[in-house]
Amino acid sequence: MFRYENVGASIKGLARAIAIIAFIPYGIIAIVLVVATEGWGIFLSPIVIGIGYGIAWLSGLLLFGFGELISSSAEQATLLRRLSGKTQAENDILMRATKVLANTANEKKVQSAQTTQPAQPANAYTDGSWVCTCGQHNPKYVTTCTCGKNKSELEI
Repeated sequence: MFRYENVGASIKGLARAIAIIAFIPYGIIAIVLVVATEGWGIFLSPIVIGIGYGIAWLSGLLLFGFGELISSSAEQATLLRRLSGKTQAENDILMRATKVLANTANEKKVQSAQTTQPAQPANAYTDGSWVCTCGQHNPKYVTTCTCGKNKSELEI
């Protein structure tokens, strides 16, 4: 009667069915409101449809999410069973390979951190601006100071 092999997929299918089935009564209620109440039904029916469809959508979404959670948990359990089926030697090899990969990644990080930037002259800033010998601060796009000295003369 009940299938317990793939519960997550069953819950997701049930969520779809409930969401679709829940839409139908709210549509019928909205039509009845229009017909039975004459004037007010036209204004109330969109509200009823909006609230009803929102509730149906939200309940279907929550139930579908629960089914997805169960499916992913089952997949993880299957993967753990496969891992536990390996011999101790195979697990040791996997652990050593993981450590080697982690050490290689750490060494690359250290090497990239150790690479030095070319030394900036004392009168140059990291944003490219520079200071002339007269003391004037100049943006990077200025090549000649107001005193007349060129940026290239200052060895920047």
